[in-house]
Amino acid sequence: MSLISTVQQHRTALAQRDKSAADEMARYYTTIWQRAYHRLDELLKKMQAAEDAGKAIKVSWLYESNRLAELMPQIQQEFDMFAQNAEITTRNSILAGFQLGTQDAQRLLLQVFKDAPPGFSKSFNQVPHGALADLVGAFQNDSPLGKLFDGFGADAAQTIKNALVSGVALGKNPRIIAKDIQQALGDDSLARALVIARDQSIRAYRSANSATYQQNADVLDGWIWSADLSSRTCAMCIAMNGTEHGLDETLDSHVECRCAQVPKPRSWSSLGFSGIPEADLGIQDGSDWFAQQSEATQRSIIGSQIGYCVQAWGCFAQGLRGPCQRSPMGQEPLPEICQGVRYCIMKGGDNLGWKAEPRHKERWQAQGKQAD
Repeated sequence: MSLISTVQQHRTALAQRDKSAADEMARYYTTIWQRAYHRLDELLKKMQAAEDAGKAIKVSWLYESNRLAELMPQIQQEFDMFAQNAEITTRNSILAGFQLGTQDAQRLLLQVFKDAPPGFSKSFNQVPHGALADLVGAFQNDSPLGKLFDGFGADAAQTIKNALVSGVALGKNPRIIAKDIQQALGDDSLARALVIARDQSIRAYRSANSATYQQNADVLDGWIWSADLSSRTCAMCIAMNGTEHGLDETLDSHVECRCAQVPKPRSWSSLGFSGIPEADLGIQDGSDWFAQQSEATQRSIIGSQIGYCVQAWGCFAQGLRGPCQRSPMGQEPLPEICQGVRYCIMKGGDNLGWKAEPRHKERWQAQGKQAD
């Protein structure tokens, strides 16, 4: 099995683990929402009964007899309970992600060194206890993780209150108000919790990768960025695919990124073995992969605004493979971006709403100067 296939297996396993956590969270959210809606429905039924009796429902009616004063804390409590459950689920996902990240890093190290010559002896089964201790320490009270789930209940209660008051003020029927509340609240709390859980799980996974590689710095020269190359992959990740990084660097990317860190071994000569060919890790340069794709795939990845960015900034490919003929709105065929795709994508990213990390920009700018 190739190294890239192994990395893809690891991605699939992590995604399956995250899906299990997401399913558990979604089931609990459904229960919480049903309980909260039952409490809300009681108020809406009273409102409907009052309307049927000929009473004019005004905003003041909501505040009479402490109707809102009693309902809002109950709603907040339900969604606060969901946040607490989501935090527990996320903590479990983080620990599972760290464990999986350690195991996967060890498997990749074994595969990278599977053809090691006689006399090479190295064990890769050490657990990065220091990184694990830091991870557990992040679970203490007032931790950054806990703060991510703050305000779930208050936000949900305020959303419902706003929809109630607005609906009554506009003279809407209680059934219409109920639909407005469902639409306003939606699944925002669930979606927010799922993003947090997934992102934190990936962070823990990568933390374990990095810690494991750092423990084996005597045989590693760094790590290589490996993206899941497809039409669904963002331009930034494609641009980073195949770039080499030091062991002290972390894989910093967008939320829910699927990229991986592949260990880059030291040369056999530096390890004291001469005459041994270096292993080909099989990680294709992102710009080469991009250049091989169809125009439709390129457009779907970068978007039509790349035409504007190339026109405004000047295609980095210009002078390398002929001049770029572009219209401002990107109506002409994509130029052959070739090895300058990283620089073009970096420039285009600003127009596409993506802000490159400063160190990534510096890397690409340096590459641009070298090619010039």
